[in-house]
Amino acid sequence: MFYLKEFFLIARDHKMLSLVNMLLLASVVAVTQYRGDIKHFFAVDSKASVKPYFNALFEGNTNPDYIIRKMSNLPGVAHVEFKDDKKLAKELKGFASEIGADAALATANFKSFKIDLDNGLQLKSSKLIKEYFSRLVGGKDVTFSKVKRAQKWKIKESPLYSMFSKWSDLYIGSIAAVAWLFTLWLMSQSIQAQNFVIEKFQRKERTALKIYALLAMVPVLLSVGCAFILNNKADFIGLAPAIGLIAVGCIFFITKKKPQRFI
Repeated sequence: MFYLKEFFLIARDHKMLSLVNMLLLASVVAVTQYRGDIKHFFAVDSKASVKPYFNALFEGNTNPDYIIRKMSNLPGVAHVEFKDDKKLAKELKGFASEIGADAALATANFKSFKIDLDNGLQLKSSKLIKEYFSRLVGGKDVTFSKVKRAQKWKIKESPLYSMFSKWSDLYIGSIAAVAWLFTLWLMSQSIQAQNFVIEKFQRKERTALKIYALLAMVPVLLSVGCAFILNNKADFIGLAPAIGLIAVGCIFFITKKKPQRFI
């Protein structure tokens, strides 16, 4: 409790700086947990190949593999994706606006599919695909979303963007890391001053390290906890760069002794 109190005293004197510091470290940890998603988001291929699609929701025990196989062979269908319970629960937040709140609450035994269509497919053809899907699931009541046309991305093929898209996770993580080190450097004077007073008059040791540990622990635990809740797993091995960054900050900004004076 003692070091927690000292941490809050420093945070009180540097409210905005402390908040930015923790958000930046949380961003660094988040990059380590979602490297693949970040690279996919910035990849040229993933944006250039986005196709129109619609969602289908129905209640029943039809074999998903059977539906995927049949629908994939249908002309005009580019890809069929079955959404498991976790994906369905995550995406129903936006889908509920189309199917209604009551239907969204009754999805325990529902199955959901995302059907990607070929570019340039006519509206009449998409209606025929929906009718075929309804017959395929045995004539059950199927709720379809509207055909959603993804925004067309205009991407200039340049060596600079290609390099960024290939290493986007590294660039974003590095920028956040440098910014975090800068905010830590700004805060280090206050942490060291607090450390000097405590160690001088209260005979405690390594106060700065313990205060610093609290400062770093909160965003790390929050980021890893969110990743575990959302994905049911966390990449603890991928945390190594973030842990190394924290160690660098500790060595250069916290443990480094500087002359202290009272004003």
